[in-house]
Amino acid sequence: MANIDHLYNDPDWMLQAGLGDIEFEQDMYDDIMYGKPSDELSAIERSKLMEGLGTSLYDYDDMALMGLRKHTMEGPMRYLYDEDQKKGRLKESPEGNQYWGQYTDVDDPFDPSDDSMTKIDLNLNEVIGDWDPSQGPLQDFISDVYRHEYKHPLWDKYLGIRENKRGFFSGRDTGVPSKAKTWKAFTDKYQAYDPNRQGTVRYAPGEVQHIPIYATGALFGKNPLSVRDAYKKVGNMGQKELGWGGDLMRTARYDAERAGMLPSKHTGEFLKHDQHPHRYPNQGPPGRDYSTGGLASLAEFNETDPNRLFPKVDERGNPFTGELLPPPEDHNPTMHMLFELFKQDPNRFEGYFGREMGDYLRKKHGMRTYKDMKDQFGMEILEDGTIRQDI
Repeated sequence: MANIDHLYNDPDWMLQAGLGDIEFEQDMYDDIMYGKPSDELSAIERSKLMEGLGTSLYDYDDMALMGLRKHTMEGPMRYLYDEDQKKGRLKESPEGNQYWGQYTDVDDPFDPSDDSMTKIDLNLNEVIGDWDPSQGPLQDFISDVYRHEYKHPLWDKYLGIRENKRGFFSGRDTGVPSKAKTWKAFTDKYQAYDPNRQGTVRYAPGEVQHIPIYATGALFGKNPLSVRDAYKKVGNMGQKELGWGGDLMRTARYDAERAGMLPSKHTGEFLKHDQHPHRYPNQGPPGRDYSTGGLASLAEFNETDPNRLFPKVDERGNPFTGELLPPPEDHNPTMHMLFELFKQDPNRFEGYFGREMGDYLRKKHGMRTYKDMKDQFGMEILEDGTIRQDI
């Protein structure tokens, strides 16, 4: 492998590489916004993922677009591999495969001073070795790999969970973050029964973060091989685990909107990061965001999106001016509890409360009802829970 590290200090070479990065990012924008998803998955497989996530989906991969938008502001080295990445290429999975892509230099959540630029690297040799020309063009495969990597920095490593150390004698909170306690709190929260292992599995942070990444990759990816690979990772997961993925998608949309990553509903304008009270997570100090170059194309926004959090008017009834209101209170805790039960096992829930109640909850939370599934996919779920699909 040729060593081109010395070129990183050549301003002329970096200018050309930077222009290439911007052109590539425009291609990725086009793929994400207008690319046709692969038809590798069956209607039943797609429906399982969509219902499991339990959140409304755009007609494009909004997670990938937010990730692209964030990565374009990570500086001129955002696609240039470093020594750690080159060493990482030699690592193999238990199956003997190397990675297709990786992202590095993610901020350490336990070190406030750590604000390194995120980098994405492609293992082109592995990608070309796994690519099947009969399964579509190489560009689609590469596009799906980058689509996957763009999504990782949308979430904090421990998904916002933090636990502090306690005094040995006093038992009081010391205010000093503890990785061990945080890890335990995370695995205590994210655990689910796995029928394949006949027991409860405690999920690591990276495993939970991958749920929405793989699920949206399977739904919106362009290459059949990468789509099938993504589905294998999450297709057999239960309602509870896929529900975590939907929760993370809503969190990413919330963070993106309040940080100006989505446009103002009333003016259509985007807030600059250094002017906004809530900067995008891990984005760095004010003023850095728009000085590093990169594509500025942003998401088209559907104002009817039920996941939208900005209100039309403020608490006094005046036009909304940009201040974020607190999330609406749950005025019906009973219905909230029923929906939580429904998400864990829809079939069992409907066995107790009836299909009408299940459809009511589906419609209330923006999910497809049985009628929607039949009208759109020719699918009908019979009384015994089996699925019949018109061919």
